[in-house]
Amino acid sequence: MIKAYDLIVSGYSSFDHMITLKSDVVIGKTSLIENASCSNVYWGGCSVNVAVALQRLGMRAVPVLRVGDDFVSSGFKDFLLDEGIDLETITIVEGDVNSTSFMLQMPDGEHITTFYPGAMDEKYATSLPLEWFEKSRAALITVASHVDNGLFLSRAKEAGIPIYFGMKGDPDAFPPDLLTEILLSSRIIFMNETESAQIQSLYGYTRITDIFCAGHADVIVVTKGGRGATYYTAEGESNTVPSRRVERIVSTTGGGDAFISGFLFGLNQGASYDLCCRYGATVSSFALETEGCITNLPTRAQLIARMETED
Repeated sequence: MIKAYDLIVSGYSSFDHMITLKSDVVIGKTSLIENASCSNVYWGGCSVNVAVALQRLGMRAVPVLRVGDDFVSSGFKDFLLDEGIDLETITIVEGDVNSTSFMLQMPDGEHITTFYPGAMDEKYATSLPLEWFEKSRAALITVASHVDNGLFLSRAKEAGIPIYFGMKGDPDAFPPDLLTEILLSSRIIFMNETESAQIQSLYGYTRITDIFCAGHADVIVVTKGGRGATYYTAEGESNTVPSRRVERIVSTTGGGDAFISGFLFGLNQGASYDLCCRYGATVSSFALETEGCITNLPTRAQLIARMETED
């Protein structure tokens, strides 16, 4: 069978509202908002972020989504079509609306995220067509309801395609039994330092590379914000790749998804893990420069041009 998609992606979609606060949130005290764009709606959600990023880089990626009956009126459908996203894997839930989030950025760059799952609520979850997965070269699991992630994982395993995991420290999305199954089934695992510490604590690992002894992972990538990212391979290779310098960071939201996208783009090109991390850091640098997870994602030409310039 001809593979129609380079990647099929699980995860929430989201209509994002980006709110930058001048002071930390304190109960009983008003926190002033700094950005006049706080009422703007940005398309997002991990699966959408990654799918759009890869489409712009010349790959074929589809997000598995349920959307509300505002899919057309909101402009979300036209946006996906304009980005070249195939709508085959998108289902409309009548009587509910699309997932919506309000992301509050503190003065120190940390975030509080509030989320209404809407059409992506687990109560709407149903079995997924195996054909979608058989048409895909690989599958990426990101944050969604644990029911949806379980159904997605089962289909990916049934289709026999490589599974990648964008770790999120969310016990509702990844309860222990499901988290264990995903970790043991994944070929590539992405996480940040906090999530790495959570996994080590949960499983009693002395180091994150203990995952290699239990599962089928080829590489683990731990992102470290401004300190870059470290990858570890099952063969014992490791290296830390520096982050890409950004003149002015506007928002860190979506930076992790952008890194994953750049890394998988490099992997698709047959690049070394070191170079894959460089691609990831560079795509992430674009995402950090503006509000909205998708707003500033690069084309392939833009990515290569920035890769060729020195920091």
